[in-house]
Amino acid sequence: NNNKELLEKIREKKIFPGRKESNTTKPVNKTPRVNTTTEDKSNGILNTEPDATIEGLTLYIASLSLAFINREIKKNALNAKLLAIIEDEEMVNLLEMVGVANSKNDDSSENSFGLTGITSIGPITAVLVYGIYLKLSGRLAASESFEKIENAEEGFEVFMNLFPSVAKEAFLSILPLVVMLVIFQIFLLKLPPRKLMRIFIGLLWSFIGLTIFLVGVNGGFMSAGQKLGMILGQKSQEFGSLYKIILIITGFVLGAVVVCAEPAVWVLTEQVESLSGGTIKRKFMLIFLSIGAAIAIGLTMIRGIFGFNLMYIIVPGYVIALLLMIWCPETFTAIAFDSGGVASGPITSTFVLSFALGSNSGAGGTSDGFGVIALVAMTPLIAIQILGIIYNVKSKRIKKEVQVLNERNL
Repeated sequence: NNNKELLEKIREKKIFPGRKESNTTKPVNKTPRVNTTTEDKSNGILNTEPDATIEGLTLYIASLSLAFINREIKKNALNAKLLAIIEDEEMVNLLEMVGVANSKNDDSSENSFGLTGITSIGPITAVLVYGIYLKLSGRLAASESFEKIENAEEGFEVFMNLFPSVAKEAFLSILPLVVMLVIFQIFLLKLPPRKLMRIFIGLLWSFIGLTIFLVGVNGGFMSAGQKLGMILGQKSQEFGSLYKIILIITGFVLGAVVVCAEPAVWVLTEQVESLSGGTIKRKFMLIFLSIGAAIAIGLTMIRGIFGFNLMYIIVPGYVIALLLMIWCPETFTAIAFDSGGVASGPITSTFVLSFALGSNSGAGGTSDGFGVIALVAMTPLIAIQILGIIYNVKSKRIKKEVQVLNERNL
C-alpha cells in the first residue's frame, strides 16, 4: 500500500516526465503535497546542470590577475571588501529579497542566490587598481611590521571616549539608506505612515546596535584577539613545536566557532532553507561553513609561522573552486559564493584578523598576517560546492531508486 501511494504521488507530480503512464485511477480525496517539484522549479533546487555564470567567472579571474601584477597590495586588497558595507545581515536580506522578487516575476528556473558574492568583486578590483596606481607613482610605502598598540585608558573610560566618534561613523553609515528610503517613498513606494514609522524605528535600533557593537569591538574585542594571538605566537617562538601545534589548533577551533557567530551567516542559511522548501538543511550548511572557516584560519596560522606567500594558497584554492563548478549544481555554486561573502563578516574581520596579526607578530613570521579574511571568504566556495556535489549524487541515487520502484509497480 505504501508503494502504491508513493507511485501515485510520482504520477501526480510528474517527477519523471519520461515514464510510462498507467491506467490506474487516482484517489479522489488526496491531500496535496506542499513542496512539489513544480513549485520548487522557480528556486532551481532540482536543476543539476552545471551552467556557470561566465560574467562572474571572468571577473574573478580578472581580479586574481590584478593580484599577480601588484604584489605589494594584494593581501590588503583581498581584505578590502570588508571596507565596503556589503557583508552585514541587512545587505544580505536586501540583496536576497530583490533577487527573490525578480525570480518570482520570472518564469525561468534561475535562483536568486549569488548576489552577495558578486558584490565582493568590486572592492577587490578597486583596491588592486589603486595599489597599482600607488606603485607606479612611487607613493606605495614599504610594509611595516605590526606593532602592539597599548591603550593608556582603562575601564569604562575607554568605551565612553570611543562613543562619540563611533556614533558619528554609525550615523554616516546608515544615512545613505535613510536618504534612499525617503526618495523612494516620495516617488515610488508610497507606504502608509504606520509602515513607514516601523521602518524608521528599525533604522533607529540598527543605529543603536551598530554603535554598541563598534564601541565594543574597538574598545576590547580587537584587543583581546590581538593579545591572545600575540601570547600564543610568542610561546610558539620560545618553546617550539608544541606551541606551534597549539596555535594552529586554536586557529582551527576559532574558525569553526566564529563563523557560526556571524549574523549574516544565520540570515543566509535561513533564507536558503526557506527558499529550498527544507531541501537544503541549515545545519549541514553551518557544518560545512565551519569546516571551511576552520581550515582557512588554520592555514593562516601555518602561513604566519613559516611565512610563505599568500598566493600559494589563494590561486590553487580558487582554481579548485572554479573546477568544482563543473560538477556542482548551479544553485549550490551561487550559494557558495554568497557563503564566502557572509562568512567574512564583522566578527571575523575584527577578532580573527586581530588574532592573526597578533600571532604573526609574536611568532616573528615574515608575513604580515593580512589575507586571513581572503582565505575565510575562499574556503566556503569549496566546502559548499562539495556539499552540492554530495547532494547531487544522493539526489540522483534517490531518483534512480524511485524510478526502479515505479517500474516494478507498473
